[in-house]
Amino acid sequence: ALRFGKDDPRLTVRYGRSRYNVPVLPAGDFPAMGEVTGGHDITLPAADLLTLFNRVAFAQSTEQVRYYICGVHLHLFAEDGVPQLRTVATCGGRMAMAQ
Repeated sequence: ALRFGKDDPRLTVRYGRSRYNVPVLPAGDFPAMGEVTGGHDITLPAADLLTLFNRVAFAQSTEQVRYYICGVHLHLFAEDGVPQLRTVATCGGRMAMAQ
């Protein structure tokens, strides 16, 4: 379960007996985006999502100086009308993608 409240600047992630509080930045820190049109929904087993993350984790940066590349990009798109999920990670010297 994901929870985010207006008074708490953290995203709470709960799964089973685990609970994580992830700090987040205020929406005002980001540029305004245009309206999103269309969109896709995708459902997949948690094990498949974990596999996508594991396939790119080796390329994920761990340098705190370059914090903006210390993560995995999730990209949801449609190919021939079929929703697809892609993960991408980079450390600046290598890049990995899984789909």
